[in-house]
Amino acid sequence: MPVEQTFGHTNGHTNGHTNGYTNGHTNGVSNGTNGAAKTYNISNRGHSDPDKIRVICVGAGFSGVCMAYKLQTHAVNYELVCYEKNDNVGGTWYENRYPGCACDIPAPVYSFSFEPNPSWTSYYASAPEIQKYIVNFVEKHGLSKYIQLNSRVVSAVWDEARGEYDVEVETPTGLIKDRCHVLVSASGVLNKWKWPAIPGLHDFQGPLLHSAHWDDSVDYKGKRVAVLGTGSSAIQIIPSMQPEVSHLTAFMRSPTWISPAVATDFIESGVVPTDKNTPVQTAFAKHQLTKEQIAKFEADPDEYLAIRKRIEATMNSATDVFTAGTDMNEGARKMMTEVMEKRIGDGPGHDDLKKRLIPTWPPGCRRLTPGDGYLEALVQPNVTRVFGEIVSVDAKGLTTDDGMHHDVDVIVCATGFDVAFVPPFTLKGRDDKTIQDEWEAEPVCYLGLSAPSFPNYFICLGPRGPWGNGPLLPAIETLCDYFLQAIVKIQEDQIKSLEIKLAPTVQFNDHVDEWMKTSVWKTGCRSWYKMGTVDGKAWLWPGNTLSYLKTIKQPRYEDYTIEYKNDNILGNGKTLSEITPEGRDLAPYIRNSDSPWTVY
Repeated sequence: MPVEQTFGHTNGHTNGHTNGYTNGHTNGVSNGTNGAAKTYNISNRGHSDPDKIRVICVGAGFSGVCMAYKLQTHAVNYELVCYEKNDNVGGTWYENRYPGCACDIPAPVYSFSFEPNPSWTSYYASAPEIQKYIVNFVEKHGLSKYIQLNSRVVSAVWDEARGEYDVEVETPTGLIKDRCHVLVSASGVLNKWKWPAIPGLHDFQGPLLHSAHWDDSVDYKGKRVAVLGTGSSAIQIIPSMQPEVSHLTAFMRSPTWISPAVATDFIESGVVPTDKNTPVQTAFAKHQLTKEQIAKFEADPDEYLAIRKRIEATMNSATDVFTAGTDMNEGARKMMTEVMEKRIGDGPGHDDLKKRLIPTWPPGCRRLTPGDGYLEALVQPNVTRVFGEIVSVDAKGLTTDDGMHHDVDVIVCATGFDVAFVPPFTLKGRDDKTIQDEWEAEPVCYLGLSAPSFPNYFICLGPRGPWGNGPLLPAIETLCDYFLQAIVKIQEDQIKSLEIKLAPTVQFNDHVDEWMKTSVWKTGCRSWYKMGTVDGKAWLWPGNTLSYLKTIKQPRYEDYTIEYKNDNILGNGKTLSEITPEGRDLAPYIRNSDSPWTVY
């Protein structure tokens, strides 16, 4: 039987205000209904005295951890619990442990913007290093008190009368019940990995691995290994495994672009490859950071900040690369083609590899991946490249559509996820609508963060977020700031429900659909951006990350339907500064310059 849940950390302050967040009442105060007289009593509370609020966050990866930090730092009178299905924080960086797993965004900017890490050992940080950063962040800021591990949210149902979600959670001790005023989905889109649909796949008698569900106990050294896929994971797995296996067979159904590294000029004087390095080792070495470089970054935060800004600015100035036919996109195609051809080099079968691997569709249609060592590994003597379809698998190996049977000892499926944009739990909103039904045909999402019919529900990086347009962590931070502002408004304005309207949601998606008509994502690649299709809609932001941040920096409450608990927002005429004056400024508007001021 379900039991009532009491887990969660409470911030018990009942008076106060967030640091720097000022939210006024949008729709005014109503003092009557249809002209009828209505009893009205003055509240004994101060102006904007925040209601106590309970927040549930689903997930404790970068998004969930950031949400916990923002609430702890800026909010008052709240309760928070982050339910995480795994036995540790980190999300995708905890789950993905395959050989060579690393971020494809430069490491200097792959951290929270307000908490840089000058100690990365590589320009493209490895999964273990990123996981360590997240764990250290949680420990440093004391966030573990909000996080309940090994707990999977299975359902959330909106209760109209109470203005709360009833939430059920699977835990090691059984099913528990919880509730919240605000529900934040921070579980990500790529959280449900899947096996490829190949007949006989599970008849294979050797180890069968998936990149997102890696078994560290499998020893593949000296074995014959098959790697399926040409996506980001395969591009990292192949150069990491190739030097250690007896033979590697790469099954490469789709072409892919291998992009150059971004803004690497400052590390050109780093690790110098030696003559003893293999071509693959040389490719990896050029992006390693020396102890001297790391020490310099640690000792000079201002220089490191300048480097971070330069990298970020470079990525934010490349919007035209995602528009088909622009000079920037065509220039990227020409440059990447030349670099890929040079790295593949000349040799038996190399021309065929160039023809099959270098796409005809423009760069950016699928996620761009630097791929250190990938092209070099593909042309090594112990690698066989197979471009045909796999038609079946048996106990000993794989058969392709040309009738060839490939005997292997280990199969690695780097074949991706079940991309379904709906949350990994049943969500029921108003009028018994489930998001699974409402989004069955396609997602109906506002700015990648909210959905009509589901009040007080926020999504961190939902459909039409900036997944493929640039760096994600700044978007995560700004989304958490957005959610924080909404939470504070709900508290201070005594709001029962905040629901995004359908009209602005439809208007936004119509705009995106029109913008996408000239984008690279409408060209002929198969991508998870298009839910695994070639010609489907691209569920991405129409622009770069910077334009996304500008759009969501402050909520447009006019796009929401707001239902209040009562009309008594003004309170007893006193502000919280007067009620609890210690440490408060009772004359904030008196100043020597026209600087911003706030009344608490």
